[in-house]
Amino acid sequence: MSQFQGEANIRLRFTEYIKRFTSLASYQEYSHTGRTKIGFPPTTFRNGQLGTGPVFTDDMARQREMRSNGHKIDAWRKTDSYKLYVKVSFHDFLVKRRTAEMKGLAKGIKAPYNYFRPRTSSDEIEEDGQIV
Repeated sequence: MSQFQGEANIRLRFTEYIKRFTSLASYQEYSHTGRTKIGFPPTTFRNGQLGTGPVFTDDMARQREMRSNGHKIDAWRKTDSYKLYVKVSFHDFLVKRRTAEMKGLAKGIKAPYNYFRPRTSSDEIEEDGQIV
């Protein structure tokens, strides 16, 4: 496979799959329990404010995608990987965001998409809250 597409392309596709999967897991968690531990509650576009959560082309696409991934999401929620994601990844993002908001730097922190940026990204927040 890497002979045809290259490692960078394979990594990019895998990262996009993980982002979509965690977004769907968050959506399913919110729709079943009314809250989510791994993402922001899904909201729609209103009054010029962008929404959050997965985007579906129509209701049939949403049903099809949720049906095809539902069992994978349920199985993932029972693993240590899910518990670690809740504990470290999303919690770490919220702590960094809250710290930046308190220091007036919230513009530099975007949605959980920053999880998938390279660790050498030039706009990460350092310990003292400064954006490099």
